[in-house]
Amino acid sequence: MQAIAPNVRCADPGPVGQPLPSEPDYPTVTVSAPSESVMIISTRSLPPQYVVKIISGLPGGCAQFDGYTMVREGDDIRISITNLMPSPEAPVLCTQIYAYHDTSINIGSDFKGGVKYSIHVNDFPAETFVGVGGPGGSQSGIDIPLGESAQMEDQDLVLEFIEVTDDSRCPANVVCVWAGQAKILISASTQGEKLGQHELVLAPTDASSNSVKIEGRTVTLVALNPYPGTAGSTASPDYVATLTISQPTVSEEPTSVPTATVWAEAIPNEPRSVVLHAEIVGGADNDQSLYCLGTEWQFGDGNGMASIASCLPWTSSSTVQRNFEANYTYDTPGTYEVKFSYGTIIATSIIVVN
Repeated sequence: MQAIAPNVRCADPGPVGQPLPSEPDYPTVTVSAPSESVMIISTRSLPPQYVVKIISGLPGGCAQFDGYTMVREGDDIRISITNLMPSPEAPVLCTQIYAYHDTSINIGSDFKGGVKYSIHVNDFPAETFVGVGGPGGSQSGIDIPLGESAQMEDQDLVLEFIEVTDDSRCPANVVCVWAGQAKILISASTQGEKLGQHELVLAPTDASSNSVKIEGRTVTLVALNPYPGTAGSTASPDYVATLTISQPTVSEEPTSVPTATVWAEAIPNEPRSVVLHAEIVGGADNDQSLYCLGTEWQFGDGNGMASIASCLPWTSSSTVQRNFEANYTYDTPGTYEVKFSYGTIIATSIIVVN
């Protein structure tokens, strides 16, 4: 505040506040800073700008933030955050406090749509994001207009683009905090047999949700056009989804029809008590039809036990549970037929209880 009346002025105020930080007057060494959190933020501009927000630690009252270096090698970006600490030879007394430093690093916008990139900050676990392609960008793949289907070349897989369930991407040339995402629903069939519906998400920070396994093939959503705010985008745009489909490999295909095996193990020093084991063998580890099913045991003496599974929603990276156990104590010795059910998979075994 300077003027106190239209024609009256006061003297400029002198500088106030804390003095600016200066170099310490004792020997220091450069050390790697402890990383507390790493967050990738993308603007919803076109193309998106990516910023890495890092919270690093300052262990001790003498610790000072020193700076950072960044090296990019292809899809990997490595950032080193360092602190200045008193040299071990310097007898310096420091308060035992733990402070934090907030660093924001703009890593630019030169990232290809659909490509997964990794951010490594010191010893912090790697963070990843998927580049978002802008409008008109060239994407290799198969274009399927909304409401239409396409048969994969040299394959018997047919994919249909059913619906756009969400498109929160910001219009072109608008800068926003969140990059937004787009969700579509597709259905698949092969030789007339329906393989169900699948949701694909085009998001910059989740590489797992934009792909799905169908009949041993990986189907990936790499683009959804038109991009909001560009030519051709209206209140009800004529969407076109760009998908890539990998050829099935031997390792991706189920090795055999899923089956189950059952066996029993006596519990030491506990008469007529057994641990019943069941194992699911065959089938793909991420087979959606085998994921998170209920189990049922019939112990052969008229008693049984059933359980309902509680799992996260299935994704292409989900893993089928293959091993199950149940403890049971029989009233009398004898021979019993144990039956185990996992969905439609059923296995039996004859056990002898002493």
